[in-house]
Amino acid sequence: MVCDFCEQPSPDGTYDRVVGLDMCTDCRQFGIRDPLSARGYRVLFKQWTTFSNSERSPYHYRVTVVLPVTLEVRLRCAREGWQHRLVKLFRSELQVGDPLFDDLIHVGSAPSAALADLLASEGLQSAILAVGVSGTFTLQDNQLEGYYRSAMPLSTDEAKTLIHEQAGGAIHVVRWHVRTTESTR
Repeated sequence: MVCDFCEQPSPDGTYDRVVGLDMCTDCRQFGIRDPLSARGYRVLFKQWTTFSNSERSPYHYRVTVVLPVTLEVRLRCAREGWQHRLVKLFRSELQVGDPLFDDLIHVGSAPSAALADLLASEGLQSAILAVGVSGTFTLQDNQLEGYYRSAMPLSTDEAKTLIHEQAGGAIHVVRWHVRTTESTR
């Protein structure tokens, strides 16, 4: 068994599960940027604060993962609100078959077989749910971006978890890309 992030065995033989992937203790403790960079990924994290009398979620976090491949599918997901339910009356929305995901997340991309196949990954669904209830999840060209808003600041461990979940989502996307391009050859 090897870590899905660094592709090395865990030094102590234990692994954590992150969006359906195995993460070794080294990646959990020391970070994933360097191991993923060696595999062609680039992980960026940005946090900022905005304050106004009307804003209830002033803490903003963005995790961008630059992928080692360029995709032909585009995906935009956000928490499903009343406006999305209204649009569903006139236009079909991609449903993945998981009631929790389908009820909470609006898939703003045009339904396609490729997108349905990509969203069949429970690990990717978990990465989307991690930000989708309070932000957005976007996949376009060679970038995956998770944007999250919060009324309270995230702790260092919570921010690391957010980064790990989005990077895990990127790994699922790249695996899907490799699988689908190999099957069309």
